[in-house]
Amino acid sequence: YFSAPVPIGRVTVSNVTSTGFHVAWVADPTLRPTFQLSLVSARSPTMHLQTQKASLTLSGLEPGVLYLVEIVARACGQESAKAQLKVRTGNRL
Repeated sequence: YFSAPVPIGRVTVSNVTSTGFHVAWVADPTLRPTFQLSLVSARSPTMHLQTQKASLTLSGLEPGVLYLVEIVARACGQESAKAQLKVRTGNRL
């Protein structure tokens, strides 16, 4: 019997620029989860990223675009509930 990973806790965004941002979240490390992050925008194909850490720096994005960030913790073949937030990149100066 495997329990599903604990849902992602509070997500914070920092260092927002015209081409990227840093995203960090609170997670329970007990099951040593892998985090899968999806970046969705109307302008470009969905990006899928994976990390073992509870943070990620995204770069190479388009300026002034609203991105939907979705984060899921995966462990033992199970997925946590999805955390979602929207981030708009800065306008190019």
